[in-house]
Amino acid sequence: MKETLAASRASCGRNASMPETLAQSLSQLNDHVRQLIKQGEFKDALPLAAQALERARAEEGADSLAAADSLNNLANLYRETGQYALAEQPYLEALKIKRALLGKDHPEFARSLNDLAVFYEAVGSYKQAEPVFQQALAIRKHALGEEHPDYAETLHDLAALHESLGNLAQAETLARGSLDIRKRTLGENHPEYAQSLHLLAGIYEWLGNYAAAEPLAHQALAIRRQTLQPNHPLLAASLSTLVWLYGTQGNIAKAEPLARQALEIRRHTLGERHPDYSNSLGHMAWIQGLQGNYAGAEPLARQASAIIKEALGENHRHYISCLKIEAWLATSQNKWTEAEQLYHRARSLVSNALGQEHVLYGIGLSDLGSCYRSQGNFTEAEPLLRQALEHLRRKAGQSHPQVAHALSDLACLLGSQRNFTEALPLARQAVEICRRTFGESHPNFAGSLQYLAWLYQMMADYASALPLYKQALEVIRVTPGEKHPFFVQS
Repeated sequence: MKETLAASRASCGRNASMPETLAQSLSQLNDHVRQLIKQGEFKDALPLAAQALERARAEEGADSLAAADSLNNLANLYRETGQYALAEQPYLEALKIKRALLGKDHPEFARSLNDLAVFYEAVGSYKQAEPVFQQALAIRKHALGEEHPDYAETLHDLAALHESLGNLAQAETLARGSLDIRKRTLGENHPEYAQSLHLLAGIYEWLGNYAAAEPLAHQALAIRRQTLQPNHPLLAASLSTLVWLYGTQGNIAKAEPLARQALEIRRHTLGERHPDYSNSLGHMAWIQGLQGNYAGAEPLARQASAIIKEALGENHRHYISCLKIEAWLATSQNKWTEAEQLYHRARSLVSNALGQEHVLYGIGLSDLGSCYRSQGNFTEAEPLLRQALEHLRRKAGQSHPQVAHALSDLACLLGSQRNFTEALPLARQAVEICRRTFGESHPNFAGSLQYLAWLYQMMADYASALPLYKQALEVIRVTPGEKHPFFVQS
């Protein structure tokens, strides 16, 4: 799930002992709760937050600032622990109290607005989130100025929202703005600076710019290892980003241990019903699938989908991602009926939840078109693949890896129809995109070579086909290896 300032502000004294809660003042108790949240100790913080709220209402009144502070802490904890049904009401109560006592232009009112907007983004209520973020940003700009860490926080969270919405250029601009402010005001070893690095790495990953993403992800992880506790959820988030980057680039040996580490952190800290735990299960399923261990991958993928469906519902992008992993596993095993149903469902949910201009919609078109093409259903496949190619070029850019995938599929389809004049340039474009993006030792590059070689074979140009097949086979022999089904099929 998206990271929040409450979860990322770690202090130097993260292991400092605290007074017994009964001897603490109400202010100290709320500070203690916030400290536990910073440390990722959500299970310990929850009962104390409830105690603080009870005391605030008894000692200072239900409409006091202390009660609002306690309510906001409790809402943040509900959000962080995945208890979304309980989170919204305390946010709204805190806002009501702060507006009455402080006014709608006060930084503390903006703080609760920002936290509420993060909640809306987390549960996929993007239309509700954006105006609340904009209101918080305007208040913080006027009250605190554009060099304040709180202003940078809202820039970061707004960037995360635009990443979720697929507005990647806007997300990058906002993320860079937040990163620059945090660098100037907090320094390069601060957890909030790491938070901005992490987000920017994720945006570059979406854009297919893995060379830019990886060093940022490593830098964020290094800062978090230095400043956060070993089981902090944000460490798991950084590990998960590297899992995806390594896996996408074909480095399974590096990806798998990081995936297991992230899974265990989330199991220990968040529990097995949390969406972030589901995210790690999905990563493990994907890694197992990349290794050809489909029997191990499928139950993990189904478990991940079930957890997300229960926590966030079917119209959430994380549930859509789980369905796509299930569909990919079915495709990898030639289970076409199952894959087709899953891809149809995922595309429908993207359309409902994110809209048809989201990059995921274009990817869904490509996936479904590829599924039809693999079954020889060219009538259904061709319009989907052409639409996907246009959509992905427009939304993701001409050189995105998903564009290469759509190019290869369309080239293969056209080759089956003996339309080599159109097919060959498309296949060559796909090879060049994969070469630039992944390098010549990646399975995706090998796959693009195989498509091109097959076209030459269909044209009876065996002199051109054979060296391409040999090159592709050598890549697949090394990664993912001779025991993998891809190598056997090749």
